[in-house]
This record gives sequence, C-alpha cells and structure tokens, in this order.
Amino acid sequence: MGSFLARPSPSRSCSSNVAEGCGGDEPGREADMSLQELQLLAPTDTSRKDEDCIRTHQVFIKDLDGRTKCVDVAEGSTVEELMSHLKKEEILPPGGSLVAESKKLKKSQLVGKVSCNIEVALALNGGVPPKSTKPKKVPRRKKAEKRKVCPGCQANYSSQAFRNHRSRFYDEDSKSYTCVKEDNHVSHCSETEFSTSASVSEPEHDMPNSVTDSEPADDGRKLKNTKNHAEEDISSFYDVNESFQDQSDSEDEEIWLENSGIAVDVNIDEEFENSYSNDEHRQTSGLITSLLHWLCWFILLWQAKHFISDTAINQLFHFIGQWFDIASKHSPFIAALSPIFPGSIYLAWKHLNYRTDKFMKYVVCTKCCTLYDYSDCKYVLNGREESKRCSFVKYINHPQRQHRRPCGQKLLKSIKLPSGKTKLVPFKIYCYKSLKESISALVRRSGFEESCELWRKRSQNSDKMSDIYDGKIWKEFNDPQKHDFFTKEGNYGLVLNVDWFQPFKHVKYSVGVIYLAVANLPREERFKRNNIIIVGIIPDMKVEPPTKTFIEPLVEELMKAWTDGFKIKSFLSGKHEKTFRLALICVGCDIPATRKLCGFLGHTATQGCSRCKKSFPGGIGEKLFGGFDIANWIPRTHEDHLASVNSILKSKTQTEQQELERTSGARFSPLINLPYFDIIRMSTVDPMHNLFLGTAKRVIEVWKDLGILTDKMLHAIQEKVDNVEAPSDIGKIPRKIASCFGGFTADQLKNWTIIFSVFALKDVIKDEDLECWRKFVLACRLISSRVVTKRSIELACKLLVEFCKKFESLYGADRVTPNMHLHAHLKDCMEDFGPVYSFWLFSFERLNGILGDQPNNNREVELQIMRKFDKERHLLDVGEPTHFSESFSQLTSSMVDILKEDNRGTNDGVGVGPWGELSSYKTPLENKPWSINEKLNVQFEKGVASVLIDDDFGNVVDMYKTIYPSLPSNTFIPRSYLKLKTIRVTGSVIGSYISRSSRSSYILANWAGNDGHIQDYSEMYRIPRPGRISYFLKHIITSEHGAQVHLLAKVEWYSKVADSVRTHCGQPVEAWHPTVFDAEGPASFLPVQRLKCKFVKAPGKVHDREVMFVCPRDRYFSY
Repeated sequence: MGSFLARPSPSRSCSSNVAEGCGGDEPGREADMSLQELQLLAPTDTSRKDEDCIRTHQVFIKDLDGRTKCVDVAEGSTVEELMSHLKKEEILPPGGSLVAESKKLKKSQLVGKVSCNIEVALALNGGVPPKSTKPKKVPRRKKAEKRKVCPGCQANYSSQAFRNHRSRFYDEDSKSYTCVKEDNHVSHCSETEFSTSASVSEPEHDMPNSVTDSEPADDGRKLKNTKNHAEEDISSFYDVNESFQDQSDSEDEEIWLENSGIAVDVNIDEEFENSYSNDEHRQTSGLITSLLHWLCWFILLWQAKHFISDTAINQLFHFIGQWFDIASKHSPFIAALSPIFPGSIYLAWKHLNYRTDKFMKYVVCTKCCTLYDYSDCKYVLNGREESKRCSFVKYINHPQRQHRRPCGQKLLKSIKLPSGKTKLVPFKIYCYKSLKESISALVRRSGFEESCELWRKRSQNSDKMSDIYDGKIWKEFNDPQKHDFFTKEGNYGLVLNVDWFQPFKHVKYSVGVIYLAVANLPREERFKRNNIIIVGIIPDMKVEPPTKTFIEPLVEELMKAWTDGFKIKSFLSGKHEKTFRLALICVGCDIPATRKLCGFLGHTATQGCSRCKKSFPGGIGEKLFGGFDIANWIPRTHEDHLASVNSILKSKTQTEQQELERTSGARFSPLINLPYFDIIRMSTVDPMHNLFLGTAKRVIEVWKDLGILTDKMLHAIQEKVDNVEAPSDIGKIPRKIASCFGGFTADQLKNWTIIFSVFALKDVIKDEDLECWRKFVLACRLISSRVVTKRSIELACKLLVEFCKKFESLYGADRVTPNMHLHAHLKDCMEDFGPVYSFWLFSFERLNGILGDQPNNNREVELQIMRKFDKERHLLDVGEPTHFSESFSQLTSSMVDILKEDNRGTNDGVGVGPWGELSSYKTPLENKPWSINEKLNVQFEKGVASVLIDDDFGNVVDMYKTIYPSLPSNTFIPRSYLKLKTIRVTGSVIGSYISRSSRSSYILANWAGNDGHIQDYSEMYRIPRPGRISYFLKHIITSEHGAQVHLLAKVEWYSKVADSVRTHCGQPVEAWHPTVFDAEGPASFLPVQRLKCKFVKAPGKVHDREVMFVCPRDRYFSY
C-alpha cells in the first residue's frame, strides 16, 4: 500500500450545516492543531489535469475537542488507512476509534461507503461511548418477521430469541445443539423433564396468543419458555420509571444503543496494543488507566457503603468531568486523563466492565404467579403490539371443560414513553440470577477453591460435631457407597433460604429473596455477605405468593449441575474449563416458607408438622399443639411423601386434590424432582425462628397476658439490664423491655434469653415460672454452643421437652405453639447438620435488613435491589488495581471489609475456638500442646517489648512447670516478652482491662484454685471461675526441642462469696465479689487455649450485699 499525502485545500470550504463546530472555532484555537484541513490523495500522479484527476470523497472529521475538519479521501481508501494517517497527524489519539451515525467503523470498511460525518471517539474499555444527545430511536419492527427453526429441538424463534437460544445450547466443540425435541412437546430452552415419579407430562393445548403449558395444574407445572431475555425487548420499560439515573446517561440510553445494533464489547486494551509499540507510552497509559480505575472504583464503593443514591453520584461524576475539562488546559497530565474520564455513573460502571444487567427478568402472572419470557407475552394485531394472557390451567385433568380453562390474566400493560410512543411492560417482574454465573463469579476469586477444600484437612472426632461436615447428611454425600459426591474436588453443597422483608416503612409491601450459601466454605466464611448468592427477588403480590413457580428456574439449573455439572473457567484452572457439580443439601427457612418451598401444608393444618404425622385437633384458629408423648410420634419419610404427591398429581378435581392434601399433609414442590434430595430430612427447623423469634417471644406474651409480668416489673427488669457492662460485639442490647419487648430482633431475643433473662427475672417473677423458663435457657445455651456432642444434643432436647410439658401444665395446652412442637425435632436436625451455627439463619436475616435499607425511588424496587446487590458484588470481584495499591489500599480496606462481612452479634466469631479440648475441665493440664502456631488462627497486634518483674517471673516459671512437668532443666525461660492489649480468635475479640475493649476482658476458665495456685486436675471445678484479663503476653521459651511461642493471659481472679449468695440466681448465673480479687500466684498466668468463654458483668444485690452477677456468654464447647 502506498503512502498517503496530505496538503491544505483552501479551495474547499466546509458548509455550515454539515457538522457542528465546522469553521466555528474561537480565534486562536486552530493554531493549537498541527493540521486544520486534510486532503488524502492516492499515491499516484498528483497533477491537476481533469482527465487523470484522482476521484476523492469528502468527509468531515470531528476531533475530541469538538472541532470539525474537512478531509478529502481517495476513492477506495479503507477506514484503517484513514485511521493510520490521522494517528500520524495526532488527530486520532491512542486507543481511539472512528464513529459514524453512532456506529463504530470497522477497519475493513471503505470510507466511501460510510457517512460523510465522522467523529473521533476514545472508548472506555472498548465500545462506543453514549452520545450526550438524545439517542436514536429504534425503527419499528417488521410486521411479519421470519422466525428461525432450531436444528436441535425444532422450535421456532424470533431472530433475537434464536441468538440467545443458540448461545445457550450450541456446542462449539461438537458443532451441534444440546437441546432435544421431546416426545409430547417441544421443550424450549431445554426444559429438562424432571426425572422422578412425581413428574407428569400432559398434552399440549393449542391456544391463540398463549404459551404452551404441558405440566399438571398448580403442582407439576414448568417455567414457560425459560430462555434468556432479549435485552432490547425487556429492559427498556424498567428504566422509564427510574429516577436515579441521569437522563442523558441512563440505562434508557443503553437500551437504545443496543437496539441500534452498536457493538459495545470492543476491548480498548487491544486498540492500545495494535496502535502503539512504544513501551514507555504504553506504561504511561497503563498508569493513567489505573488511576482512573481507582477513582471510579472508590466512588462507587463509597456509594455502596454509605447508601448514596445514583442521582447524587451521577452529579458528582458530572462535576469531576467538568473540572477535568477545565484543568486539562493547564496540565498535560490531566489533559491525558480528562478524555477518558467517565462523565456519568453509567459510563463509570461501563469502565469497570459492568454494561448491562447480569440477570434475567421474567414476566409474572399476577393471578397464578406463572413465569413467562417477555418475548412470548405479546403478539402483533393490525400492526400493533398486544399483550397475551396467561395460559396456565390449574386443573388440567378436570373432567369438566369449564374447569380446564386457562388463567386468562393479562400479562403486560401499556405505558407511554417520554417520546410519546407506547410500550408493553409487565405488571410484575421476577429477577433471576443464573446459578452458573453466580458460581462462576465465586470460583474466579483467588483462594475460593482452596477454602472450599479445607474441610478435608480438619481433625475429626467421632463424639464431637463442630460443623456441617460432621452431620449425617454430609457423611452420606461423602460416602462412596451412597451419593459419592463430596469425594471429588469441585463438588459443592448448597444451603437454600427464602425469606420476605419490607423495603418500605409503614407500607405493606413484602419482597421475597432466594439465597444460597456454599456449605464447603469454612463456617467463618460461609455466611459472609460477599459469599452469599442471591438467586432471585420475588415481587410483592399483595399476599405471600407460592414459591414453587419462582424456584423452577433454579431447580432446572440444579438438575444440570448434579448430572453434568457446570464447565467454568476458574482462578486455578486459568484458560481451561473445569467441571463443578452442585447439590442442594439443606433448606432453612421459617415455618411458613419451609412449608411452601418444600411442599407441606401450613402449620395450622391438622397434619401441620413437616417431620412427623402427629395430628393437631381443633378448628381454624383453635388448633391444639400440645401433647409431648414423643415416643408415639410417627416420623415422616421421603418415600411416603413422594407416594402422596404422586396421588395428588393424578387428582382431577379441586375437591379430590384438597382431600388428599388434608389427609397426607403433603403438596407438590419442584424440589422433589432432584433425585438426591430428601424432602423431609433436608428441610430443617431453623433454631433462630424456632427458639428465639418463636418460643422466647411467645413466653413473654403469655406472661404479659396472664399478669405474671406487669408494667412495673418490666421497668424493674429494664433498670437491671441497663446497668450491665456489655461488650459491643454481642450486638444490640435489649433496650425496649419496658414496652413489652417491642420490636426485638432475633439477636436481641437471643441475648435476652442466654445472657440477661435469668438474673433480670430473679426476684421479679415467681420461682415456679422462673424454673420453667430456666429449662429453656439451659437448653438454648447447649444448642448455641459452637461445638456439640451427642450427649449435649440429647440433654438439650430433654430440657426442651421438659420445658414444653411444664409450660403446657402451667399455662394450658391452648397456649402451646407449633414452634414448641418442633423443639422435639431439633435433635434430628442437629444430628443431620451439626451445630446450629452451621445452618441457622442469622446471616440471612441480617442481609434482609441490609437489602431493606438500600435507597430506592419506590418504583420497581425488586429490580433496584437486584441491581444494587449485583453491582456491589461486581465491585468486590473487580478489586483494586495493582498500581498505587500501597497508597490507596489503606483508605479502601475498611469499606471493602464492611461489604464483605458483618462482624457483630451472632455473626461475630462463628468459627470454632482454636483451643479444642484444652478449654474443658475434663482435660488434664500436663504435657498438652500449649504453644501457638498458624493453625490456631489467632491474630494480635505488634505489641510492646517488656520485662517481667521478679514476682511475675517466678509465677510464670511455676506455671510452665505445672503444664510441662518434664520440662528439661536446661530450658531457657526469658524475662522479656511482648505485651499485647487485644487478641482476636476466630473473629472474636478478647480484650484486656487496659485496652479499649475492656468489656471483653471478662472471661471464665477452669484454672485457678485458692490463694493463686493452679487447681489440681482431681479438684477441678466443673463450673469455670470468673476473672479479668490485665494484659496478654507473647512469650518464647527455648529448650532442646527448639523455640516454643506461647500466648499467655495475665488474669485477676475474682474472690468467692458464700455459696448461698453465689447460687442465688441459679444456673447458669453466679454471684461473685465485684471488687476483691484473689492473691496472685502461678494461676495469674494461663495459656489462652484454656479460656472457656467470656461473660457479661452485671451489678446487683443479694440480701443487701453488693455482688457481681456472672452471666456466661455463648460457650465454645458444650461440656
């Protein structure tokens, strides 16, 4: 290819109406450009003879500064040749591209074939930036668009739907479609038939303007055409109602651009690489890009942390953009940064590679909650789009035709756009995030796969259960003779939760959320905010809708994840795909959600228990849930449940169906189509709702109704609790006791039950009532332990049953609740899934509160919640650039930590303590592994170098001789040590009296005897002794075995009082002297592994004597 020649062309002038800014620049501005007007000629004879004059094409180039230049281009020139010349003249910057009519020009295009008005654009991470002017409207589609036929399933699709279908089911390796044609009907988007006896297939119903439904009414139905949505069809109506986005840069503009067919996936890095080979310039550009990434990432992260609206952030980007434009005239560095700075929040997200919603939006029938693809909800009549009606038939087997009529509810409504045109939009939408995409985002994180395999390296004890891995369900999936699932790496178990919350205050509007958690993760990581998956957002439907239609897309993906697995590129696999298989092993919800999700009748039904067949007599509102003869309860089984569901699916009338449901207590749920899922055992009883939001709250209501608690008593209890010195990490302290515990959260009710209630109720209510309540408190303490044993589970269950029997005898069977009946089934749940910390729902409940606090504009709140969560997750996954991390990481780390986890209340320190059995009174002290190592997961600050005084040094030496009786005589025990104020153990803070965390310095341990001596093992008290930590010591001793690092605590042990005073409140609270401590001695120092738990210090009086009530907190171990 010959070289291009450029010369001035004064004879040609630019028409004023051709392009904005042509010839209209301010005086003196043209001098800043090295070239004003260009004429590109072919490399041949350049004489001006008419007969051999080269034919040219005149175009107008608008540069980044808005100035237009007239250019003559030789006929036959390509865009690539034009770009090459413009780069040499420094008109086209690095990474720039040419745009005509809002379309990026391809390099192979002929210049003569494009519009004469061309703009220079610098795209952000590829693509064309949206114009600031009003977007071009999409032309009306043809009335009769030719539909395409899939070679695999023989289904008909529109062009856009076929592209989506092909992207999902076309295998590039085998060059074939994976979708198949079913015998009875065409399964759109590979609607895999459920492989179980409960799945029934019915003939198609040919109905005009409706979508084929081939499943049994209400029970076995399938999602209607669950293919990916065409964004240009479904997303425009969402943004019409939103007010957060700036009008010119909103997602409405994004939609128009997509409809115009503009490619938005051009990679700017490729442009840099192809345009420049200068390493120095490329490095400079990389630094500028990193700075821009930092700025966008920080602003959007700051928005997520502080719940700032999109409108405010959009204005901030506009202002910074204008500031850069002005400053760029005076600074070369800002001049390089200004052109690529995003002037709106939309462009900022685009710069961080978040261009469109990464979730699907289904149309929901407002009558029967059937899901539809948007493209299947409309048809064209007389050149106008009309809404279809719901085609779902509830009783498809009914013998009478009039009862086989479809639902008939209208699916779309017509709204008027700002342009004056009308658009069909759904009444309700269901936002669904693909499970495959969610798992893909997780496995692409550094360290995620390794964390999911740590459970294989844990120490095991046949008697103790420390996590879900010790439960029967996990062991069955890990058994090669049964499911043979967890035996292979890359196979993950999932925990499912569905819950509702109200995003508006004082407005009855409930939104449902479907959550998933990966059970393979360590317990301290499993329920963190950044590891939770949101599958779907269920819209408000006036009344709480049935959940089975909304989990059908999830069940389809779970079926594929179990059989074939997902082929995904992970962090460890790099460019190669790796197969990940998934299994749903646990469903945890409150009682109503569990019944709907898993296919049981409500808890007020006669057969109202999901785990046994005990009948509850009485009419509606008068059910009696009493009777605790557990030996006579007949347990439910998965096989019986499947048989009942099969009979229900074959019923032909509503009366027949309801009678079968009433007698069996069963209903259809899509979850039974999972071949491995045991619907009885894997639907748990949630301890949070069952114990604290259920029974604890109910007892207070009963006491209030019966006059056992009066307003005066409630004020006295409130005064006791207000004087407690409680650390901040227990969460919210009960502060509304005087208002009859109004608005208590689950965390507050848990703290009230386990920590405050016994000492606060003592001497306020009758002993008979307190003793009944005490059984419940002791059971909750055993159940709430981080590690449990088979014996402790049996003891807790026994205490709960005794409490229920006592409650029934004291207050009547009519006041017994379904939650009290379910107390007897907690034992089975803990045996199947381990300690309650493995499966209770505190983290999901906390996330409900976070989502409900998100700002919104009161329109399409479900869509906004999903978008904000998805964008927040994207921010964490994108992460911070490597450049300048030493300067910015300290500023952003706190915000990232808040978005990743919530470390207050019950969510704090859910991990297992590192000391294991060493904290138990049953464990002898001699020759145990008291030194610390990396496995203990103990974090502490740098500390201050100090020296032991003589008395302390002698006590430390005696302490070492006690725990190491065979300590070699040549062992070197130094006086020097590192003094620490605070340590963190598995996420839980243990403070000292000299630190800001002084309220966390009160501990219990089986260690100290009398007069400062370490208690002999044979005389070890079963109940640990209270003490106050003065400070911590990092101490190193050296022997023939090498250096051993010990983490010790200097403790002041509280003095005893008379036994009658000490046991005044009864278990688990004791009274001790509030200000007097025992003499110092070897017991003043102990390894931190010996700490049993922390306690809350509560001042009080016993027989007019000042005492300190010791209220133990959650125990690490149940023995």
